[in-house]
Amino acid sequence: MNILSGSGERLGRLGGYATLAGNGIILGSVGAFGGIGGTAIICAIIAGFIFFFSSIGLPLALVLFSHVATLTQVDDMLLRYAKWGLVVLLTIWSILQLSLEQRLTKYQANPIEISALAYLGWGLACSLLAVAPMRSAGEVLRMMTLIPAYTLTRMLVRKPGHVMALLAAFGISVIVSALASFAEIFGSGVPRASGLYMNANMLGIFMSFAVPALYLGFYLSKNWLFRIYFAGCIAAGGLALLMSWSRAGYLSLAVTTIIFLVIRKNKRMLALLAGVAVVGAILFFSSPTGQLVISSSLRLKSGVTHRTLLWKHGFEAFASHPIFGVGYAAPKNDVVERIYWNDPVQHLLYREPDSSFAPHNIYLYAMMSAGVLGLLFLLTLFYQISRFMAIGWRTARSPDVRVACQIGLALMGGIVAHGFFETGGFFGHGSWATYFWVLIGVISAIQSGAMQRNSKGSNAEPAPAGSV
Repeated sequence: MNILSGSGERLGRLGGYATLAGNGIILGSVGAFGGIGGTAIICAIIAGFIFFFSSIGLPLALVLFSHVATLTQVDDMLLRYAKWGLVVLLTIWSILQLSLEQRLTKYQANPIEISALAYLGWGLACSLLAVAPMRSAGEVLRMMTLIPAYTLTRMLVRKPGHVMALLAAFGISVIVSALASFAEIFGSGVPRASGLYMNANMLGIFMSFAVPALYLGFYLSKNWLFRIYFAGCIAAGGLALLMSWSRAGYLSLAVTTIIFLVIRKNKRMLALLAGVAVVGAILFFSSPTGQLVISSSLRLKSGVTHRTLLWKHGFEAFASHPIFGVGYAAPKNDVVERIYWNDPVQHLLYREPDSSFAPHNIYLYAMMSAGVLGLLFLLTLFYQISRFMAIGWRTARSPDVRVACQIGLALMGGIVAHGFFETGGFFGHGSWATYFWVLIGVISAIQSGAMQRNSKGSNAEPAPAGSV
C-alpha cells in the first residue's frame, strides 16, 4: 500500500510544506551567510510556529533546529536557551494534545524504551559511587531526555503527511549544513567542515543518520518532484560528509549502505561497490599517486594515535572500577592517573583536565562509566532496536513498511561500527543524537501500522505501542 495514498492528504500537507520551504530559505541563509544569524534564526522560529503547533510540532522542531549548534553573532548560551525553551514549550503542547485525545492512558512501553531506561537507570544508580556523582547523574539525566524524543515521535506521527514533512525537514537541515560547510571550506579555508556544529566529527555523525532518512523519503515519494528534492539533499549530504573528513562517519554510512544492499539483495549495486573497492585497492598498492590520494582522502597518515591512547586510559579506568565504573562525564584528571605534559599528544588531549573524558569508543565508555553491567545493558539496547526492526521487516505487509524497517536495521549496523571509534553517536553530548532517535521514532510509527489508511480514507487506529 502506497504510504502517500489519499488525495485528501495533499491539501493538508500544503501549508506544512510551504512553512518548511520558508524555514529552508531562512535557515539556508544562515548556513551560507553566518553574519545574519541572529535575525534569521528568530524569523525561522517565528515562521515555524505556524506549523510547529500541529500534531508533529515537537519532532519537526527537533529536526529543523537541533543541528544549529553555533551561529555567527549569536551567543551560544542564548541560542541554547532559545532552543530548549522551544522544545519545552512544544513538549508540553504535545503531552497536552495526547492527553486530550486520551492516548496517554493507552501508552505501553516497547522493548526499545524499556532497554534504554534499564541502561540509563543502571547508569544513574552507578552515579552514586562515581568519582563525580552530581556530574555523572546530570549526564545520565541529559541522556534520558532523548528517550521522550523517540517516544513522542512514534506517538505523534500518525499520517503519511507527518512522515513526509519530517523527512523533508531532514532535507532542509542537511542542505543548511552543506551550505555552511561550503562557506567554511571555500570562504574561511578551514581544512575540515563542521557545518553549524562546532566539530567536524559531529557533522559526520549527523550525516550518517540524515542520509538514510533522506533515502527513506526518496523511496516513499511517488511524486517525481519530491524524488528530485530528496536526491538533491542526499547529494548535498554526501558532499558535506566528505568535507567533514570524518572517518567514523564514512565507516558508519558505508556499513549502513552495505547492510541495506545485502538485505535488499541488490546484487548489481553490491557488485559495483566491490568493483570500486578492487580498483581502489589496485591503485593504492600499485601507484604512488593512488596511495597519496587515498591516504589523504581517508586521513590515513594521521593515524589513530590519539584514540589508542584514550582507549588505553579508558580501559585502565574500567580495570580499576569494573563493577560500578567511574561514572559518566568523569573529569579527565580523575580518570587518568598520570599525565605526561611533555608528551605533545597527551598535552593536546588533556590540556583541559577538568573537562569530561571521552575514550572515542561507546563500548569502552559504557564499561568505564557503569562497569560490566553497563556494557551488557548497552548491548541489550542495541539488540532490542535491531530485533524490533528485523521483526518489522519480516512481518511487514507493505513494501513501504518493509523498506523503512530495513533502513532502521541497516542503520543499527552503522551505529555498531561507528561505536568503535566514537563515544557520542548514540547518546551524544551534541544534538546530533536527537536525529537518530527521531528517525527511529518515525520508523517505529510506520511499523506500528499507524501510517496505514483504511478504506474510508481516515487514519487507521494505531497498533498498541510496542507491538510488532
